[in-house]
Amino acid sequence: MNISALAVSGVLLLFAQTSFSAGMEKSSQTIMPFLESGNYAELGIAQLKADISGQVQNQDSLAQIGISDFSTGNLVNKNYLFITGAIKLQLRPDLSVGFLFDKPFGTDLDYRYRPETVIGPLDIESVRVKFDSNNISIPVGYQPDAHWNFFAGPVLQTLKGEVELGGQNYYLLNGYTSDLKQDFSMGWLAGLSYQIPEIAFRTSLSYRSPVKHTFDVQEQLPIATPVTLTGKTTVKTPQSVNFDIQTAVSTTDLIYASLRWVEWKDFYVQPPTFQEVLNAYSVYDSSLKNVSMIQYNQNQLSAKAGLIHKWNSDWSTAHELSWDSGTDDSLSTLNPSNGYLGIGGGLIYHYNEKIFLAAGLHYIRFRKASRQKSTDSNVIASLSKAANNHAIIYGFKTGFHF
Repeated sequence: MNISALAVSGVLLLFAQTSFSAGMEKSSQTIMPFLESGNYAELGIAQLKADISGQVQNQDSLAQIGISDFSTGNLVNKNYLFITGAIKLQLRPDLSVGFLFDKPFGTDLDYRYRPETVIGPLDIESVRVKFDSNNISIPVGYQPDAHWNFFAGPVLQTLKGEVELGGQNYYLLNGYTSDLKQDFSMGWLAGLSYQIPEIAFRTSLSYRSPVKHTFDVQEQLPIATPVTLTGKTTVKTPQSVNFDIQTAVSTTDLIYASLRWVEWKDFYVQPPTFQEVLNAYSVYDSSLKNVSMIQYNQNQLSAKAGLIHKWNSDWSTAHELSWDSGTDDSLSTLNPSNGYLGIGGGLIYHYNEKIFLAAGLHYIRFRKASRQKSTDSNVIASLSKAANNHAIIYGFKTGFHF
């Protein structure tokens, strides 16, 4: 077969390792670099430019005080940087170890609605939610023959976050802040792979455990004289399953696909003082007991499929389609969409038999989330409608065998 391993690798990070999916997912946590032959290393950088907006609720009431602009503006920081890297060492013909780095979970929501009114600018609502993570996976693989690879290993993960709520729409929580200090914790991964190198066929199934983080958290209460309280809160990043498959269909063409499941339904963020404030005011409004700072209704399912065409010994191109189910949460500033459809393309240059350079572009069109459901209760502000939201991801990757 003339399809080289470099052609496959060159496109799979550009798309498979970069994500803007349901919940806070920013990486598909693929194991593919670890399955490369021999000793291998790679580095990938991608940038996301998003245009995500909507319109606020209570427009009739706002119009009475002279407000005519109901747009939220862009809800996210326009540029989001993705960095991934991997080193895989073949220690013996039957033993390998890998070090895979990515930033799997995160969000950067920065929204302030301060329109002009008959009495001047008025803070209606503002939300700042920022989470960031770092992940190092260390799979160790056993290859009894040229076809099978069984692997498992630890996952080292850091996570930190901050939340700020403001504006009149938040009433008792106007001015609330929380700072979840960076926490280090561990999980694990395991899986298996089967390949037939002669026809560039490879399939793999991998599982990642949840990772439980216990944060030192500082919360500031929105009262006349601000009071900062310290405590602890627990957040569990979700478990996930990845299935990947690829095969050559001719001497110049290879097709690939992936399916990913993530258990977002068990993920929630609820600092202790935040809950105590809600409990105290629940005597006036019983629904406040069920309010969550951040929580998701459903688990996520996503899929990708693509074609790589090798034009000659130097150049290959790739085309890909992607789909994400979303988490079926109500339309809000934290959830302005419910899944997406995407299309992308990539160009791979083979510098020599061991080194490649690749660049790619992916366009995402988000599906609009549904209006607030009567059973939902989320403190992050609801929206009356979402715009035609979209994002573009463009990236670069280099990899080499040594």
